[in-house]
Amino acid sequence: MFYISQKNKYALKALYELAKHKGEGPLKTAEISKRQRIPLKFLEVILAELKRSKIIAAKRGYQGGYTFVGSPEKISVGDVIRFIAKQPDKDDCIACGKEIKHCPYIPSCAFFPLWQKAHDAIFRIYDETTLQDLLENKHADGIFSLK
Repeated sequence: MFYISQKNKYALKALYELAKHKGEGPLKTAEISKRQRIPLKFLEVILAELKRSKIIAAKRGYQGGYTFVGSPEKISVGDVIRFIAKQPDKDDCIACGKEIKHCPYIPSCAFFPLWQKAHDAIFRIYDETTLQDLLENKHADGIFSLK
């Protein structure tokens, strides 16, 4: 079954912070790191990847940093997970991780249907939840844990 990686958790937290401050100017990497408790070196790698997605932009220099340029209501948690993890690959068996066409167990696997349903249900929730939904959570203090 697909589990959300630490890298995905940090990417979501970074995007949350950037979206929260959309229109306020660039945020420095160190600010995002401190506010969301993300290790700085790991965050730098994640932000470089997110920049390629065109939902954030980078500006160099003294007043530089990162800005959110996407639309929070159009970007789902599932979109972010797929972009960062390059997963889930629908051709991989949820039960054993092999390519489905090479999995010898699928015809008789008791767990495959269960794990496939669970996987699909989780991703349905991820796909239905946008960054805007996270921003509108009235009980959130801006720091959240996806453990």
